Amino acid sequence: MTDWGVHHLDIILWAMKASDLEAVMCSARRLNTEEAGDVPDFHEAVWDYPGFTLTYSYSKFSDFRLGRNRPYDHGICFYGTDATLILDRFGFDIWDSPERGKDSVLVESVPRENPSERTNVVGLDHWATVFVAAVQKGGPTPLDLEASHRATVPCLLANISHKTGRRLKWRASDETIPGDSEACALLSEPRRKGYELPRI
Repeated sequence: MTDWGVHHLDIILWAMKASDLEAVMCSARRLNTEEAGDVPDFHEAVWDYPGFTLTYSYSKFSDFRLGRNRPYDHGICFYGTDATLILDRFGFDIWDSPERGKDSVLVESVPRENPSERTNVVGLDHWATVFVAAVQKGGPTPLDLEASHRATVPCLLANISHKTGRRLKWRASDETIPGDSEACALLSEPRRKGYELPRI
């Protein structure tokens, strides 16, 4: 959830001009029992934001595809009142119905310019250069810390919802889960002596 989820959620939250998260529910399970590990490889999460609901489905890069006619097995869907927008790193499609049922018609399909295997991956050396330049000039980075935090919190809370098995309310003003001490205890990991986080 905190790997691919963050990359998709940050775009959605930016596009929706999202304010603070209100609640989350997540169900997750490990379906592949033949490989080592215990991290769930299947997630279904629902977040409540003022004015819209955000859902996320993940099934470990299987052949399960949410978006028709797209080359990737992952992407973002915006369900509007009159149409649906499906986008990924190769471009986007617009369907003429808010529901992608059998009667929905593809209105427009726009590929990314000059797509190739490498154009959708920005190297770490590029981001290191951008970060160093921002530090040297004392200017902003392309993605500020607050935006990164806003995209990470929903994913972490989804993990906690899965672990506790219940829907969680979130109070962003003091970053707590009101009325749920068990879930609150999972908001922070125990720190080794000498490496505690400073108290604000």
